[in-house]
Amino acid sequence: MRYGKPSEDYATIEMGDKRLDKRLRKTVESMTENSQASILSSSGTRHEAKAFYALLTNEKFSTEELQKKGTKSTIERIMESGVQEVLLPEDFTDINLDGHEKTKGLGYSSNHTRGIKTHNCLALTPEGTNLGVIVQAYETREQAKNEASKEKRKKRAIEEKESYQWLETSRKVNLCQYDGQKKWESHRKFTNEKE
Repeated sequence: MRYGKPSEDYATIEMGDKRLDKRLRKTVESMTENSQASILSSSGTRHEAKAFYALLTNEKFSTEELQKKGTKSTIERIMESGVQEVLLPEDFTDINLDGHEKTKGLGYSSNHTRGIKTHNCLALTPEGTNLGVIVQAYETREQAKNEASKEKRKKRAIEEKESYQWLETSRKVNLCQYDGQKKWESHRKFTNEKE
């Protein structure tokens, strides 16, 4: 099976500025080719890294739009793949930013780590071919540790708990049932699009 480049998933996103659109595609391509590298290393030069950070802070850039487009592209890949079964594993991972001591405003991803906690749900073939990301959520804590007593933590509403992401991801995935006949049910609800 051959699938397009990840940058092609975002080729139709328009932020109202052709330079930003081009920067997005270039950034996605370099980050995909060098996914284990830092932003500076994957960008190649300081100038390119600065351009990437400028994209992230630009008011026209939307992570929500990026996620919607990524989900839609993943669903299209699943439909084109011809597979009868799709696995949707999900898990948390922490992006550790402890080394960024001079960066202000960082939250915590766990009790002792500054960073971002991401919850990802991938679409995989039974053979393990990655078809893309179906759902991705991320969060940070303002404080390293929840100081509330064990009793108070138990009484919190489920929406206030980190474990809520498991339920929310399952809800989103269940809105979208693949029936093996190249048809996705509730596609519009799942991608929050009006077609």
